[in-house]
Amino acid sequence: MKKYWFKKNKGKGGSIPTTWQGAVQFVLVIGLITQAHNFVDGALQAGVVGAIIAGVGFWLMRLKTDPIEIYDRVKDKLSFKEIVFTIISIVVVFFGALGIGTLQINHQHSTIGYPVRIEGEPVWFKFNSIKDDFIIELPSYPNYTVQNTPIPNTDIVLTTSIYSSQRNEIGDFTITIAGLPEGGDYSDTEILFNNGINGIKNDLQTQSNEEPLLTIKPTETFIGYPSKSFLIEGRNQNFKMMGTLILAAKKLYILGYGSDKTSFSESNYTRFINSLKFEDVVKK
Repeated sequence: MKKYWFKKNKGKGGSIPTTWQGAVQFVLVIGLITQAHNFVDGALQAGVVGAIIAGVGFWLMRLKTDPIEIYDRVKDKLSFKEIVFTIISIVVVFFGALGIGTLQINHQHSTIGYPVRIEGEPVWFKFNSIKDDFIIELPSYPNYTVQNTPIPNTDIVLTTSIYSSQRNEIGDFTITIAGLPEGGDYSDTEILFNNGINGIKNDLQTQSNEEPLLTIKPTETFIGYPSKSFLIEGRNQNFKMMGTLILAAKKLYILGYGSDKTSFSESNYTRFINSLKFEDVVKK
């Protein structure tokens, strides 16, 4: 077995595999970096994990890089046997990663929620949330995150669950569920809803650097629970968002659909909202 698996690329920097082990190691590192988002929730966390994998992976590659000899395209060309070993190893790594991905998906479905196919529907499916007891139609399996926000000057921590489903040609769909602190007076739903909507507007204003147009509809009911709908769109910026807030079982549900103005489809929003069904959560 060769002591070194890589040689330096003269004048261009970096290392080039000269053995099948080096080729497999290179593919493995790149593959792990690109799949970092499957290991953790959240873009920031995925970026950190990807950076760690890259740092460790390329450090290991430098350890196996010949410190003296420079890569020679003819001399260091992989042999037929090495190419075969490389292909076999990459296939093993690929199916191993596929198996891990399948296990991860099965774990998600058993703890977060599971999809149910709609007959004759190629895109949308029913998502059954296990954690928060609701059913809704989505165009892609949602990312799930939990945020715990301490309320200043109190011992209360506000727990918020966020389900985010994205599909480029359709738009972004979000279900946010905020558990309201025990003992609070939530009889004035008008104030509760307006505070929630203005919070969303302020977030979008910060992101777009302009005050968006806001339209709020009168308070009504959704399957027997107080609700309020709204529309937010950019004045100069190309975004549009429709949403509905629902107060049920001491929880505030915020359902939002957004996309650029050209791709925005009110029928997608209507389908999304009208498909929501509560399970045990509304009985508590």
